[in-house]
Amino acid sequence: MTQRSNRTGRFVRTLKVWDGSNWDDGWHDNRGRFRVYRPDYPRVYAGGYALRAHVVWWLAHGQCHPKGSALHHRNGIVDDDRLENLKLIRWSGDHTRLHHCQEGIAVVCVSCQRIFHVPVWRVNQRRKEGTEVRFCSQECYHGHRRTEEHKRHIAEGLTRAWAEGRR
Repeated sequence: MTQRSNRTGRFVRTLKVWDGSNWDDGWHDNRGRFRVYRPDYPRVYAGGYALRAHVVWWLAHGQCHPKGSALHHRNGIVDDDRLENLKLIRWSGDHTRLHHCQEGIAVVCVSCQRIFHVPVWRVNQRRKEGTEVRFCSQECYHGHRRTEEHKRHIAEGLTRAWAEGRR
């Protein structure tokens, strides 16, 4: 939409703020997601555009989805941003696993006892290295209590690495 500016006399592009009634006013980005002009959205991108799915959630719930979470499209169609098709996933890592671990192996975390899925290629890679996947996250890995034998094994490896570096 263009109109002539009263001040300069030049044509100026004016955009209508997206409110849901103009569902297709916007554009697809290079990842297939639909962006709409909504400059008052709290997490707006440069130029006043935001992802339509995020704006739909914001308008329906009165607040943005929490940071660190993700909005998942239930039917797998990225630009189907109807509210009933959106599902809030509390941790964005779980959302990533949901999309990239369709063929995975269920593993129980040694630290928190949560079941998580690991891609087959990761399990095979670890087997070649002589190790296994045991923790669901970095927090569980670093927070897990180590046995004295494990601490001694780590210390020997660090000592060996230090000695090789001194040569």
